[in-house]
Amino acid sequence: MGLASLAVLGFAFWIDYGVSERWVFSHDLPGELIWLDMQWRLGISRPFPEMGDEIATVPVTFSMRCNPDRDEEKGINFKCKPEDAPHDVTLNKPYRLGRFEVTRREYLYFLRDAAALRSRRSECSKSVSPDYPKIEKLEDLDLPANIVSWCDANAYVEWLNVRHPNLAQPWRLPTEAEWEYAARGKAATAYWWGPEFAKGEVNCDRKEHGPWTVSQSRDRQQATPFGLYNMLGNVREWVEDAYRPYGETNQTDSVYSRVGFRVWRGGSWDDRPAGCRAAYRDGGGPDLRYYLIGFRVCRGSPIETRDAAALGAESPSR
Repeated sequence: MGLASLAVLGFAFWIDYGVSERWVFSHDLPGELIWLDMQWRLGISRPFPEMGDEIATVPVTFSMRCNPDRDEEKGINFKCKPEDAPHDVTLNKPYRLGRFEVTRREYLYFLRDAAALRSRRSECSKSVSPDYPKIEKLEDLDLPANIVSWCDANAYVEWLNVRHPNLAQPWRLPTEAEWEYAARGKAATAYWWGPEFAKGEVNCDRKEHGPWTVSQSRDRQQATPFGLYNMLGNVREWVEDAYRPYGETNQTDSVYSRVGFRVWRGGSWDDRPAGCRAAYRDGGGPDLRYYLIGFRVCRGSPIETRDAAALGAESPSR
């Protein structure tokens, strides 16, 4: 290679480095991310969510929500509410959940690649563009993305469907039923590991410690029977459904997608043990961004109500 070719390559590298440098410093990110951004833009590295095992490969029926005989525990201030009455739910379609909550590395790559586009969901028509995650050092990239709204989470899965399309099993948020079955891990107890809270199994009630990274999660806890980590604790997780009281009617592949508050599940590192239960649910507005809330992706059969909402026409619940 001649001197002229080397000069051209050097100039191209200098230009490319400058592009990454401007992006990194304009978003108050550490300088070490310049090289990472160059790898992303050159296609050398592309961080996408790691998926867990396939769930509900055959139809499964489980008791969803709060059963006092199963979910109330002596010594923990948690009581089942009438609006959270238990009912049987059947899941007929297989799906996978992300092995971990979406990390700041994965979310940052989305913001870089998609230029921080907003969700197309009708519920998100007045939302603002997603915020950049707080990254102070490279280790922070493997923390779960937090301060993420339901609309931000939907913007992420919409982007994934462009980058890795699969009409049979699109990327989306899990339904509340899909999430709870995965969190219970086939068990008929309050937790997937047994009937009693075990602090070593979940990053909960640890306000002074903060969320766990991917490597910390692997080292400090067992995976659920479906190969998932932090289904309980670490950060709360948005699901597809709108918040509403439950009835006692049995349901199949249930999802509720009316306009209104959206549900989060799972609890966080800063929640009491009562909030880190498979039976616990709460919710907030689709634009809510809070330091304890993140999300986990799902790949499964399309949800008709979700697809209709994404086009701007709210569908009736089913």
